[in-house]
Amino acid sequence: QPFLNREELQSQKFNEGLENIDTKLDQANEKLDQANKKLDQTHKMLSEMQTELAHVSRGVNNILKGCHAPKLMYIIPEDPSVMDWINLNALVGEKVKVIFICPVTLYIPRDGNNKPMGYSMEMPRNWVRKYGPALKISYEILRIGFAVGRLFLPLPNLSSVGSSTNVMNVLNDNLVDYMGEGALDLEELAGVLGDRATFDLPEADENLSKHVSKGMRKLISTSYDEVKKIAKQNGDEDFLQTGLTKVVYNGHVEYVLNKSEIKNMYEKEGPSCIGLTPAELQTLGASDVVVKEDVGANVDVEVNEDIVVKEDVG
Repeated sequence: QPFLNREELQSQKFNEGLENIDTKLDQANEKLDQANKKLDQTHKMLSEMQTELAHVSRGVNNILKGCHAPKLMYIIPEDPSVMDWINLNALVGEKVKVIFICPVTLYIPRDGNNKPMGYSMEMPRNWVRKYGPALKISYEILRIGFAVGRLFLPLPNLSSVGSSTNVMNVLNDNLVDYMGEGALDLEELAGVLGDRATFDLPEADENLSKHVSKGMRKLISTSYDEVKKIAKQNGDEDFLQTGLTKVVYNGHVEYVLNKSEIKNMYEKEGPSCIGLTPAELQTLGASDVVVKEDVGANVDVEVNEDIVVKEDVG
């Protein structure tokens, strides 16, 4: 502008610069607000899923309170290079590892070589009839724990499913297909367990009891009897080779991580310490080492419509 003197021109440019800075600050604040909203949504989603985890876990504990076997089982191939491991039918006749997860900490016990503890066996042809119901019950808890980043499962070769897959959902869907009509009642039970999140305890337990028939309890109990046979065949009827230990609270039998602090916690708090957050567990006496679980795992959690968890090979 030729009619402005030098000082006026400098002042105008200075003011324009301030306006530009204000505009960019407004844009930055808007982006920050959007990020905070997304973060709040993520926290809300994780909080709701944590609540669901607690209700489903305690529901399973209620159904199986007299069961003398660990509740949460998981089967992987002995050879981690096996490609089609997520198709359990493909493992028939192959060596597999049956491992169990602590229901309190969602910790997978490992030996001195950082390998998951458990039992090696050959996958039987009738594995669906034997272990299907127990696996279905287990998966209903594990898929939620996996989604909220609480459960770091040892995952063999991921090339058959993709590295950005919620593996527990795939395993659960496959299991339903394998079981056919036999899975229908258990699918209904899974829905009832999920609905527990809309009830307050003990109303949730009362609602659950109405929907679990004697036949369904028998089906599940029989499957866990088969699980107990695995331990017996390994000369380990107390399941000590799994890294878990038996505890009893008011008739509720549970197998928790073989650490004195976790055992003492369950003996004192009972099923109410199942499904708690890591912070809540620490308040009750769990150490950082126990709660953080599997320090060597490389976990990347992305929260959107589908919770996706990436892990390294276990």
